Amino acid sequence: MKQSFAAEGLQQFILGGIQGDLTVVGGDQNTILIETDGKINIAQSEGASLILNHCNDDLHLSVPFQLALTIQNVAGDAEISHIRTLTVQSVSGDLTLNDIADEAVIGRVGNDLEATRVQTLSGTGSIGNDASLKTIEHATLQSVGNDLSLLDIAHVTFGSIGDDLSAHSVKTLEGSSVGNDCTIVKSENAVVIISSVGGDLTTQGLAHLTAGDISGDCQIEENAQASIKIGNVDSDITVNSGSEVQLGHIGGSCKLSDIQGNVLLAHSNDDVLLHGIGGSIQASTIKGDLQIQGAHGDIQVVEVQSDAVIQADFQPNSRTQIRAKGDVRLILPEAANITIQASVKGDVHARGLPYLPHNRLIQLVYGDGGAQVELSVGGDLQIETKDLPQKVSLDQDGAPFNHFDPDSDHFEQEFAHFEQFSTEFSQQWEQFGKELGRDLGQISEELGRLGQNLDTNIQQNIHKTAFALQKNVLEGVHRKLDQQRHKLEEQRHKQEEKRHKEQERARHSANRANRANRLKVRIANREWQMDGGRIDHLMTEAQRAANDGIQGALEAMEQALKNLQIMPPIPPVPPVPPIPPMPTFNPVSSVPPVPPVPPVPGAIEAAIPPIPPVPPLPPFTIAPFPPVEAANHQPQPVNPEHYQDEEPGAVSHETPTIEPEQEREAILRMIAEGRITPEEGDMLLEALN
Repeated sequence: MKQSFAAEGLQQFILGGIQGDLTVVGGDQNTILIETDGKINIAQSEGASLILNHCNDDLHLSVPFQLALTIQNVAGDAEISHIRTLTVQSVSGDLTLNDIADEAVIGRVGNDLEATRVQTLSGTGSIGNDASLKTIEHATLQSVGNDLSLLDIAHVTFGSIGDDLSAHSVKTLEGSSVGNDCTIVKSENAVVIISSVGGDLTTQGLAHLTAGDISGDCQIEENAQASIKIGNVDSDITVNSGSEVQLGHIGGSCKLSDIQGNVLLAHSNDDVLLHGIGGSIQASTIKGDLQIQGAHGDIQVVEVQSDAVIQADFQPNSRTQIRAKGDVRLILPEAANITIQASVKGDVHARGLPYLPHNRLIQLVYGDGGAQVELSVGGDLQIETKDLPQKVSLDQDGAPFNHFDPDSDHFEQEFAHFEQFSTEFSQQWEQFGKELGRDLGQISEELGRLGQNLDTNIQQNIHKTAFALQKNVLEGVHRKLDQQRHKLEEQRHKQEEKRHKEQERARHSANRANRANRLKVRIANREWQMDGGRIDHLMTEAQRAANDGIQGALEAMEQALKNLQIMPPIPPVPPVPPIPPMPTFNPVSSVPPVPPVPPVPGAIEAAIPPIPPVPPLPPFTIAPFPPVEAANHQPQPVNPEHYQDEEPGAVSHETPTIEPEQEREAILRMIAEGRITPEEGDMLLEALN
């Protein structure tokens, strides 16, 4: 079955109750084409919206590209292509989107989501299975039940990913949690913020990485400008290039190389290898071995629980402070300018020094001694250099060497100076351990809370986005409701105006009728007020009097009213054959006719049958009459107030011949019996004269 609808003037198409699959294709046409084998229910358009609220089978639609599409619920799969704006509330199966020019707002998707070439994708519900996004400017997803695949995405934000995240060529990625592995490659200068990764994290080419908790390994490569900040890594971490690195707790080994700036490591449970570090190095606790190669800045390590190998260029005015429970191997550059102060529990091995037994406090000066190296060694100390120390100072149990001669005149002075150095060195190490340990401990706590803080911030951002989208949708609905309400108000206002005008017309008509019904009867300087109700009353009483045996009562009343130009029409009354129309009554032919008086509303309608008993009288209409002047109480003209535009409706009919005296007698008897008032009787008697 095919149906088509004109889309001119429509702005929105709302679909709901789709029991099968849905396919929508946008185009340049100005019509909506519907194809289905099932039954559909199309509601009449409301304003600028068309509503299809039921289809019990698959549905294929061709719609104008500019039309905003809203899909409420689809029981099967849905595929939408080439639409400007789209809102989907619920799809139980797969949802496929292609070429959405502006924004697509997605609610709940029961299975897979695939979106390609969408300007803005905003997810406010959950994706039941996998999600694949390609070539999207902005994407926001609340949750994905399984894998999320991203390709060529400018900006993406997500809440939770049930399994793996794979991203290729992204610019900005911000996510709350990834259930398993997270891989971000070919994303040069990208900014990535992730609260937690349940598996391994692998990145390539990022400019900025902030991660809270990594449950597996972490591998970061290929960007010398990358800023890296990670709270906790349960396994190993490898960073092959970067500008600066901050690490909290590392559960495995840590390998950092080619870092242009500073390195901060709060804690590592295994070995630490630092190679090519351009800035300073700060570390709190390293439970494995420490190996530093090609360092160019200050080095501060609170505690190495195993061995340490330190190779650096020891720049002038630099400072190196390391405490190791195992052996320390110190590799000096050629022509070094270093002052080494060390507390060594094991042996000391250095070129130009004799064998020195353990538990030794020494000071060695190479060159001008510009760089400061302070060591606390729990094992042996080995210093590798081609140069000889310029100065050697030992504690009091050691033998003097080189120019430090006990027979010298300056021996006592120099030895006293060295004792002071030993005391200060011990105090400095104690203070160094406290301060650096406290500082790195605070940093470690902050990095440990990094994942939680990131998760809170990301969730807040996602909720704000979802709230903003829902707010926009609600505002859109409210706008439509306001438009409908305004339209209904306008219709109601028009109806009120129409009703008011009708009431005004009815009131004016009633006023005209009332004015037409009101008469002033003037005879011989006397005046009576008459209206339709009073005339009906007079005719009713005359009818009753005639029925009660007052002969001539009805004829007298009719004659008096005729003389006053009040003529009752006689309509045909079934089943009595219609009475032929009577000629118009003209009491005085010499007087020009007066404009007609309109019929009296509410007059009694009746007919006069030819046989007794006498039937009810017909309604009376006030007919026009001219003024009549006569001496000795002859009738004066009646002055109707509003009757110029009506046709005269009074007609005469034949009645039995009654003498004038009988008519006057009938009127007098009606007065005597109280059927009419004396005032009414006077008027009727004057009219009979």
